[in-house]
Amino acid sequence: MMNLKNELDNGVKRSLYILVGTEHNMINRYIKKISSHPVSVGSFRELKPKLQNMNLFSSTATYVIKNDKELYDKDYEKINKFLKGSTLILVYEEMDKRKTLFKQELFEFIKLDVSTVSIFIESKLDIDDTLAAVIAKRCNCDMGRVEFECEKLKVLNKPITKQLVDSLIKKLPDDVIFEMVGACVKKQKKQSLILLDELLELKENPIPLLYRNFRNVLLVQGYQKLDAPEIAEKTGINERAVYAIKRIINHYTLDELVESLKMIAKTDMDIKTGRQEKVPQATIALVLKLCRA
Repeated sequence: MMNLKNELDNGVKRSLYILVGTEHNMINRYIKKISSHPVSVGSFRELKPKLQNMNLFSSTATYVIKNDKELYDKDYEKINKFLKGSTLILVYEEMDKRKTLFKQELFEFIKLDVSTVSIFIESKLDIDDTLAAVIAKRCNCDMGRVEFECEKLKVLNKPITKQLVDSLIKKLPDDVIFEMVGACVKKQKKQSLILLDELLELKENPIPLLYRNFRNVLLVQGYQKLDAPEIAEKTGINERAVYAIKRIINHYTLDELVESLKMIAKTDMDIKTGRQEKVPQATIALVLKLCRA
């Protein structure tokens, strides 16, 4: 990633970029650095006729193609001969190093761990490693958000304290709920309850969030033989979420997921009809059941 930044900062441009990883915000930011007006195309097969019909008077453009498997066995020269002055950015969430395409120079945007992100934050802000780790965790190690929050704190031009961070940087409910679902399916009762507390502190009702996320796990499991982009297209679930769900689906059987959805729906109905009055207590009992306690 830093090599790409240095190239772009120095005005170096390529005709072909291969960007790989799950850091979607950062990938999108770098695409914008490469071109302010990129054109998204569904596949190279779709783009090829347009490139072949270009002549001396045609204007060039920057095209973006995501997760096109048909290019796996193509090398740089085979792709580059079609570009005729245009730029092509290929984006993949995962790579198979056995394939020809990924044996060429590429730029990886992998999700970093807390300690690595904390070091980056310390380089940007005058804070210690403990507070840097708090910011990293609040941002779920999403480098796009980390950079945004660092800039926000810098422009305040005041000492950065834990109180300031607590007031300005909150974990996003979607990040917390997905972590909680992952902990539930892995039977991690203690971690599930810790994350439930975080969600309640954000003033969010966990029940509908739980239902939506368990439903998504069920949908992905039903299509698990398909690739993530195909699952995303069929279900409407964000592609990044599909990849994350595919990493946890084997912890639950199909029957267990169906039973979990029934439990969530019943808890929701019990609260709405007054059979259970308090959301926190009802949700704690539900989370323990989801952990198959």
